[in-house]
Amino acid sequence: MSRLIATFLRGLGVVRVDIAPGAQLVGFVTDRPPPFAGLGERGMVAVYLPMSYMVGGYTLLLPADCLHECDMSVEQAMRYAVTAGIQAKPKA
Repeated sequence: MSRLIATFLRGLGVVRVDIAPGAQLVGFVTDRPPPFAGLGERGMVAVYLPMSYMVGGYTLLLPADCLHECDMSVEQAMRYAVTAGIQAKPKA
């Protein structure tokens, strides 16, 4: 996985975001709390949600209580997201 991506996301959490009943996305916490006054409310967390075709993604400001920490490294989670789950498991 790209060193740039790993550097950008190092030390920030991998989270599961509930977007609807039974629907979830993998995301990356990029800031707690957002850095600019007036951007988000108290208790909001900036989460980057990558797209599966590696071109971009969305940064959403979400309430911390809708996030669930994942036991995945940033590299595993990014690989899962950008390959639509095809290359999620480490090779044996």
